[in-house]
Formats: sequence, C-alpha cells, structure tokens
Amino acid sequence: ENDDDVSKNYNIIYDKGTLTVMKRKLVITTPDGEKEYDSIKLSMPGHTIIEGSLLDNHSLKGDSPMSITEIGSVTNDFNPTVYDENNNDVTCNYEIEVRPGTLTINPITLYIEADSASATYNGKPLEKNSYNITHGSLLTAHKADMTVIGSQTEVGQSENKIFGKNVKWLTNIDVSHYCNIEYSYGTLTV
Repeated sequence: ENDDDVSKNYNIIYDKGTLTVMKRKLVITTPDGEKEYDSIKLSMPGHTIIEGSLLDNHSLKGDSPMSITEIGSVTNDFNPTVYDENNNDVTCNYEIEVRPGTLTINPITLYIEADSASATYNGKPLEKNSYNITHGSLLTAHKADMTVIGSQTEVGQSENKIFGKNVKWLTNIDVSHYCNIEYSYGTLTV
C-alpha cells in the first residue's frame, strides 16, 4: 500500500525466459540467358528478391561471376552480401536462398539446301554444284566445307546431294560441333 518492499515475505523463484531473434528470410533469383553460339561471352548479372525483404537501411550486393562462351549450360550463381547503413556486413542476420538461373549457349542452327536445276535434254550432263543456307548464318570466321554432287544426262530426275558436311574456321579447323546442321537435297531434272 505504501510502496514498501515486501519481497522478503515471499519465496520468489525466477524462471528465465529466452529471447530469440530469427534470421530474416530472403529468396533471390538470378536471370536466365540463352543464345546461339557466336564466340562472344554470355553473362547475365543481376538479381531479384522474390520473397522477403531487406530492412530499410540495408542493401544487397553481390557478384554473378558466371559466364559462358562455348556450347553448353552453366548455373548463373550469385554470391550475396547484405550491408547496413554503415557498410557493415550483416549477412549473418539473413537466411538467404539463391535460386540461380541458367546460362545456355546452343549450337548455331543452319538449314542448307543443295540447289536444284532443270534443262531440256541436250545429251550433256546437267550439274548444279552449289547450295544455299536457307536458315541461319555462319560466323564471319567460319566457312562451309561441303560439296554438292549430282548429275543427270537422260530425261528424268535425280538428287543433287551434299557431301563433306563440315563447317571450318577460315584456318581449316573443323568447328562443325558449333552447328546443328540440317540438309536437304536438290533435284536435277532433264
């Protein structure tokens, strides 16, 4: 009543509680990237927080060290670090899940067609030793290394076929593995 301490009249037992601060959850994605082979490095830096949020005075930085130049796929990794307003690393206060994208370089898609030709019968062989790339294109440093062989002398038709189906650097190194090539034969008609 009088604000007198009467604690001595009680047997007080203390049961200590626990205060727990849970880590703040973040889910981060990195972008996907895809293209046909062109000998130029593919990288897709950047990230997006798709779940959770940073505290107002915190910032997320990191690097996306991945890139790809050759045909294939790699994971677009991201190494995040969270900083407070004083540029102190406070990443330990966050539970961060990174869902990385994928970087992919596909072979160059080429459709190559042997040329067709027709002529009136004259007793001489009809030949058309040429072809056209009807879809896609070779890189400047690449050349097609193929031969079209066909001949029709008598009245009728025959296939004008493509042989030696390779793509090479201008230095004659085979780089056919950079290409997904589909061929179609031409027709020689007399």
